[in-house]
Amino acid sequence: MNESVPTQSGAGLRRFAETLYEQPGVERLLLDLQDNYGCDVLLLLYACWLGQRREAACFARWEAVTDWHWTWQAQVVTPLRSARRFLKGREDSAELYQNVKGCELEAERLQLERLERHDRGIAMDIRLDNSVEEQLAACCDAQSIDSSAGLRERLDRLAALATRR
Repeated sequence: MNESVPTQSGAGLRRFAETLYEQPGVERLLLDLQDNYGCDVLLLLYACWLGQRREAACFARWEAVTDWHWTWQAQVVTPLRSARRFLKGREDSAELYQNVKGCELEAERLQLERLERHDRGIAMDIRLDNSVEEQLAACCDAQSIDSSAGLRERLDRLAALATRR
């Protein structure tokens, strides 16, 4: 497994997200942020990617991306996730569970590709410092997630994992 996360702007969002997600502790942290704080995992991965590209956080951009993203999330990913969670552990539905899980993962991969395409053509304000933390904060602000000490601690941990070399 590759321990470093691709940081070049040429590294696609999907590849970046998959590499980051595979790092020890990242999956558990992202699922905790999703289940306990209401954060969208794909948007968190997108925020890390933008930060790795050293793009400055822009609330207006995040608000537009979040609005655009939620339709797909609500109509495709969330129903698949609900079905998968319902089917998990049911012996009589093991094959269906695997099929739904595969569909959910494919829907998320497709959305990562759509997020990257949606991002093309947006003027980038490049910073000299690492802006992963700022992107994560703007991502949560755009999702109307109230900041708490626990949330900030987890976002800081995610930022550290995303920038680990």
